[in-house]
Amino acid sequence: MVGDVLFVSTSFSQVAAIDAATGRTVWVYDPETWTHGTPSNNGFVHRGVGYWAAGDDRSILFGTGDGYLICLNARRGRPIPTFGDGGRIDLTHGLGRPVDRKLYGVFLATSRVRRPRDHGVEGARHPAGRRDAAGYVRGFDVRSGGWAYRRSGVPPVGTCC
Repeated sequence: MVGDVLFVSTSFSQVAAIDAATGRTVWVYDPETWTHGTPSNNGFVHRGVGYWAAGDDRSILFGTGDGYLICLNARRGRPIPTFGDGGRIDLTHGLGRPVDRKLYGVFLATSRVRRPRDHGVEGARHPAGRRDAAGYVRGFDVRSGGWAYRRSGVPPVGTCC
């Protein structure tokens, strides 16, 4: 909740802003993730939204079940066109090898939007014993969607156990 607005996400990767005093829905954004079938190995599980503010800018960031990070204008509930490609970035790109989207899932809450660097954090989940998603935790610039950093949480093949 920020001010008098509650920002919520659904298991279908939809996001809504709700007036906390009245219960009235202010806006709803639906990226239609559900139209592509059950996403990744974690099904329709969702970890919430992140909120970011600087000056007059207010943004909501969230990861979708089909592997995108979307940045919305918090007041209007519409994608911010200057973030990534028209308001979203494809999280299956930049992992060092091809990734099967059906096996890729976002597991870290994007609520870890940090100042002063303005980085949103995202992490990948994949089936136990598989290394498709490489276990990266990545940070993205909240304003542009550009890479801020990438860290591997999974040891290279053959170096563990």
